[in-house]
Amino acid sequence: MSTSALVGIQNSDGTVSAIYNHFDGYVDGGLGLYLLDNVTDEDQVRDIIAMGGASSIEGDTYYARDRGENLSILKFKTVDDFSNEAGNFSYIYIYTADEWMVKKGSRGQWFFVEDLVERAI
Repeated sequence: MSTSALVGIQNSDGTVSAIYNHFDGYVDGGLGLYLLDNVTDEDQVRDIIAMGGASSIEGDTYYARDRGENLSILKFKTVDDFSNEAGNFSYIYIYTADEWMVKKGSRGQWFFVEDLVERAI
């Protein structure tokens, strides 16, 4: 079974652009840690979003590029719409104000990814 996630960025007009990630969407040791350590600025986030839905962002496997499927980029009017529409996903990530935030499913509250990951020392 997969741990799916939505990954989005809040745009300057308040809208959200997002993509689906199928595997390893969990925070610690999965997508959350990967985003925090490897996708560290707005340009990098926009590059990932531009690739469309992914089997695995962490594994660099995208449906359109690697499987020839249609490019799929989701658009939401607000962060609340993004959050509320995400009920079928295990995790929801958003890049906003130069920070990664995460929420488990469509309920609950947002947390800073950095506060939830454990790093080996």
